[in-house]
Amino acid sequence: VAAAVISVRLVKLGIFCLGFLAGLLVSNVVYQFIAFHTQCFNDNLHYGVTAGCALLGGGVFVYLEDPIAIVLSALSGSYMGMAATDYILYYFKKVSEPRLWPDRFFKKLTYFECTDDICYALLGGWALLFVVGAYFQVRSKQKREEALRRAQEVPYERLERLVVM
Repeated sequence: VAAAVISVRLVKLGIFCLGFLAGLLVSNVVYQFIAFHTQCFNDNLHYGVTAGCALLGGGVFVYLEDPIAIVLSALSGSYMGMAATDYILYYFKKVSEPRLWPDRFFKKLTYFECTDDICYALLGGWALLFVVGAYFQVRSKQKREEALRRAQEVPYERLERLVVM
Protein backbone atom coordinates (compact mmCIF):
# COMPACT_ATOMS: atom_id res chain seq x y z
CA VAL A 1 0.00 0.00 0.00
CA ALA A 2 2.82 2.38 0.88
CA ALA A 3 4.53 1.72 -2.45
CA ALA A 4 1.29 2.52 -4.30
CA VAL A 5 0.86 5.79 -2.42
CA ILE A 6 4.48 6.76 -3.07
CA SER A 7 4.22 5.94 -6.78
CA VAL A 8 1.03 8.01 -7.17
CA ARG A 9 2.74 10.93 -5.42
CA LEU A 10 5.80 10.59 -7.67
CA VAL A 11 3.58 10.63 -10.77
CA LYS A 12 1.90 13.81 -9.52
CA LEU A 13 5.32 15.32 -8.79
CA GLY A 14 6.51 14.39 -12.28
CA ILE A 15 3.46 15.98 -13.86
CA PHE A 16 3.99 19.10 -11.75
CA CYS A 17 7.66 19.23 -12.84
CA LEU A 18 6.68 18.87 -16.49
CA GLY A 19 4.24 21.77 -16.13
CA PHE A 20 6.85 23.73 -14.19
CA LEU A 21 9.28 23.38 -17.12
CA ALA A 22 6.60 24.36 -19.61
CA GLY A 23 5.85 27.40 -17.45
CA LEU A 24 9.54 28.32 -17.45
CA LEU A 25 9.57 28.27 -21.24
CA VAL A 26 6.44 30.39 -21.44
CA SER A 27 7.74 32.82 -18.80
CA ASN A 28 10.35 34.24 -21.15
CA VAL A 29 7.70 35.15 -23.69
CA VAL A 30 5.50 36.67 -20.97
CA TYR A 31 8.40 38.68 -19.53
CA GLN A 32 9.42 39.98 -22.96
CA PHE A 33 5.82 41.03 -23.62
CA ILE A 34 5.51 42.82 -20.27
CA ALA A 35 8.94 44.45 -20.49
CA PHE A 36 8.39 45.62 -24.06
CA HIS A 37 5.00 47.18 -23.35
CA THR A 38 5.89 48.76 -19.99
CA GLN A 39 9.53 49.58 -20.81
CA CYS A 40 10.36 48.16 -17.37
CA PHE A 41 13.45 45.94 -17.67
CA ASN A 42 13.87 44.90 -14.05
CA ASP A 43 15.50 41.75 -12.67
CA ASN A 44 12.96 41.46 -9.88
CA LEU A 45 10.14 41.60 -12.42
CA HIS A 46 11.89 38.93 -14.47
CA TYR A 47 12.31 36.65 -11.42
CA GLY A 48 8.71 37.19 -10.38
CA VAL A 49 7.29 36.47 -13.82
CA THR A 50 9.51 33.40 -14.17
CA ALA A 51 8.53 31.97 -10.77
CA GLY A 52 4.85 32.80 -11.27
CA CYS A 53 4.63 31.24 -14.72
CA ALA A 54 6.52 28.14 -13.58
CA LEU A 55 4.26 27.58 -10.57
CA LEU A 56 1.16 28.31 -12.62
CA GLY A 57 2.31 25.86 -15.30
CA GLY A 58 2.89 23.15 -12.69
CA GLY A 59 -0.53 23.72 -11.19
CA VAL A 60 -2.28 23.71 -14.55
CA PHE A 61 -0.59 20.45 -15.54
CA VAL A 62 -1.63 18.78 -12.28
CA TYR A 63 -5.19 20.10 -12.65
CA LEU A 64 -5.45 19.01 -16.31
CA GLU A 65 -3.64 15.71 -15.81
CA ASP A 66 -5.99 13.56 -17.91
CA PRO A 67 -6.11 15.72 -21.07
CA ILE A 68 -2.36 16.25 -20.95
CA ALA A 69 -1.77 12.51 -20.51
CA ILE A 70 -4.04 11.81 -23.49
CA VAL A 71 -2.24 14.29 -25.75
CA LEU A 72 1.27 13.22 -24.72
CA SER A 73 0.57 9.49 -24.98
CA ALA A 74 -1.16 9.90 -28.36
CA LEU A 75 1.74 12.01 -29.63
CA SER A 76 4.48 9.69 -28.42
CA GLY A 77 2.64 6.50 -29.36
CA SER A 78 1.92 7.70 -32.88
CA TYR A 79 5.55 8.80 -33.27
CA MET A 80 6.84 5.39 -32.17
CA GLY A 81 4.48 3.68 -34.60
CA MET A 82 5.69 5.77 -37.53
CA ALA A 83 9.36 5.49 -36.47
CA ALA A 84 8.96 1.70 -36.42
CA THR A 85 7.28 1.81 -39.85
CA ASP A 86 10.13 3.96 -41.16
CA TYR A 87 12.70 1.52 -39.81
CA ILE A 88 10.88 -1.45 -41.39
CA LEU A 89 10.92 0.40 -44.73
CA TYR A 90 14.66 0.98 -44.26
CA TYR A 91 15.24 -2.67 -43.36
CA PHE A 92 13.51 -3.81 -46.56
CA LYS A 93 15.45 -1.21 -48.60
CA LYS A 94 12.41 0.89 -49.53
CA VAL A 95 14.07 4.06 -48.19
CA SER A 96 17.74 5.02 -48.13
CA GLU A 97 17.77 5.99 -44.44
CA PRO A 98 15.26 5.97 -41.55
CA ARG A 99 14.48 9.68 -41.18
CA LEU A 100 12.06 9.31 -38.27
CA TRP A 101 14.41 7.14 -36.22
CA PRO A 102 14.94 8.92 -32.83
CA ASP A 103 18.73 9.33 -33.07
CA ARG A 104 18.27 11.14 -36.37
CA PHE A 105 14.94 12.93 -35.88
CA PHE A 106 15.84 14.51 -32.53
CA LYS A 107 19.53 15.15 -33.24
CA LYS A 108 19.25 18.73 -34.47
CA LEU A 109 16.42 20.85 -35.74
CA THR A 110 18.32 21.55 -38.96
CA TYR A 111 19.43 17.92 -39.39
CA PHE A 112 15.98 16.58 -40.29
CA GLU A 113 14.85 16.98 -43.87
CA CYS A 114 11.92 15.46 -45.66
CA THR A 115 12.34 15.40 -49.44
CA ASP A 116 10.43 12.40 -50.78
CA ASP A 117 6.83 11.21 -50.81
CA ILE A 118 7.48 8.35 -48.38
CA CYS A 119 8.76 10.77 -45.75
CA TYR A 120 5.73 13.02 -46.19
CA ALA A 121 3.45 9.97 -46.00
CA LEU A 122 5.11 8.95 -42.73
CA LEU A 123 4.62 12.45 -41.29
CA GLY A 124 1.00 12.37 -42.41
CA GLY A 125 0.63 8.93 -40.84
CA TRP A 126 2.05 10.33 -37.61
CA ALA A 127 -0.57 13.10 -37.60
CA LEU A 128 -3.36 10.65 -38.48
CA LEU A 129 -2.33 8.17 -35.77
CA PHE A 130 -2.13 11.04 -33.27
CA VAL A 131 -5.70 12.13 -34.00
CA VAL A 132 -7.02 8.56 -33.98
CA GLY A 133 -5.17 7.73 -30.75
CA ALA A 134 -6.39 10.84 -28.97
CA TYR A 135 -9.95 10.25 -30.21
CA PHE A 136 -10.07 6.66 -28.95
CA GLN A 137 -8.55 7.60 -25.61
CA VAL A 138 -11.15 10.34 -25.09
CA ARG A 139 -13.92 8.00 -26.19
CA SER A 140 -12.69 5.25 -23.87
CA LYS A 141 -12.54 7.69 -20.96
CA GLN A 142 -16.09 8.85 -21.66
CA LYS A 143 -17.33 5.24 -21.76
CA ARG A 144 -15.62 4.47 -18.43
CA GLU A 145 -17.14 7.55 -16.83
CA GLU A 146 -20.59 6.68 -18.21
CA ALA A 147 -20.32 3.08 -16.93
CA LEU A 148 -19.24 4.35 -13.51
CA ARG A 149 -22.13 6.80 -13.43
CA ARG A 150 -24.64 4.07 -14.36
CA ALA A 151 -23.16 1.70 -11.77
CA GLN A 152 -23.59 4.33 -9.09
CA GLU A 153 -27.22 4.99 -10.08
CA VAL A 154 -28.39 1.36 -10.05
CA PRO A 155 -28.73 0.91 -6.26
CA TYR A 156 -30.66 4.17 -5.92
CA GLU A 157 -33.14 3.17 -8.62
CA ARG A 158 -33.83 -0.13 -6.84
CA LEU A 159 -34.21 1.70 -3.55
CA GLU A 160 -36.67 4.15 -5.10
CA ARG A 161 -38.81 1.29 -6.46
CA LEU A 162 -38.95 -0.32 -3.05
CA VAL A 163 -39.95 2.94 -1.34
CA VAL A 164 -42.64 3.79 -3.92
CA MET A 165 -44.30 0.36 -3.62
